[in-house]
Amino acid sequence: MAKTQKKSQRRYTFDVPEVINMDELALFTDEDLAKRANVLEVERQKVGAEAVPWEVELAYIQREQGIREFGGQLHADYLRKVPADEPRDG
Repeated sequence: MAKTQKKSQRRYTFDVPEVINMDELALFTDEDLAKRANVLEVERQKVGAEAVPWEVELAYIQREQGIREFGGQLHADYLRKVPADEPRDG
């Protein structure tokens, strides 16, 4: 019989934040992302040493914000390069 390794489950003294799928985060407005990040940051500071779940959620939000910022920069660069008389898609 093979030995199996049990995944340890850490018990937190606080309710952990709701985990939101990255695909769902992509549908949030910029304002909603910023609000969620602010709420998670305040909660993370209250929790202190047990803040890993909050930090993970904040990382996903920051990733989504970074993707949007980069995409916006690429789009702005594209618009600067396209001649004014050339028809634009969209």
